[in-house]
Amino acid sequence: MQQKYSYLRPKYKADFHVQKLIDQECLDYAINNPEITFIAYSPLLLGVYTRSDVEMLPEFNTTDNQMRLTMLTRVADEVDATKNQVVLAWMLQNTPKVIPLIAASKVDQLQENLGALRVNLTAQLLEQLNHDGD
Repeated sequence: MQQKYSYLRPKYKADFHVQKLIDQECLDYAINNPEITFIAYSPLLLGVYTRSDVEMLPEFNTTDNQMRLTMLTRVADEVDATKNQVVLAWMLQNTPKVIPLIAASKVDQLQENLGALRVNLTAQLLEQLNHDGD
């Protein structure tokens, strides 16, 4: 399945028009059916994790996501990686299986994205990133 997916979670019932998102129901289904692998497009949300000139889409502007961004920053600092690299590594090393589709308009962006393959997220770090804040 190929759908939009990232570390930040959209508001409940957010409308992305024709774009389809991997929602919690899909994630739960894939966890129980490990033969399913998602292909996630727009995993870096057009630069929202690292670019100061990119504003958070209203569909993602939540208290939960502010906490997730704080945790993402902590983990990135701990593993000496960029937030983009941690997001991509989180997708690759988490459950269910997700393959992020990456795009780059510059060589340094491609190199940064590929650097996610060298990021090792321990089980503890994955648990921290996956924490729901409740």
